[in-house]
Amino acid sequence: DFALKQFKERGLRGMYEYWERIRVEENCDSVNEIDADGRFYQSRMNVCPSLTKALESDAGPCASYCNHCPGWVLRVIAAAGFFCVFNIRSRTVPHCAKFVTRDRALAEAKKREWLRTYSPDLIYDNFDEVERTKSVKVP
Repeated sequence: DFALKQFKERGLRGMYEYWERIRVEENCDSVNEIDADGRFYQSRMNVCPSLTKALESDAGPCASYCNHCPGWVLRVIAAAGFFCVFNIRSRTVPHCAKFVTRDRALAEAKKREWLRTYSPDLIYDNFDEVERTKSVKVP
């Protein structure tokens, strides 16, 4: 609930602040930024501490281990009214990226860009969820 409230109230700035706090608290090697025109927020996780721990354990991660992040992130960002593209990049190298904007065309362009380099099974979006959220009338 904290993340959703912050994303709704503070938009891209709230997302930046939220993931900057996570970066510090979890000692993540990541970069968070909002473009100069305020059109989008993007984050690059250079070394994911969670997947790193899983890779170092005897059991290792399951094939869908990395899905936990886009699994919650995409829904919360959609509920706040933003489009997001999430790029896992690799299921065996601990890094990922996300791109968030209110502009669906801009998000679709980012998705096409990533699909030129990465396998479609690594790229997730919340486009349909945002549209469903917009069509729901709250009394």
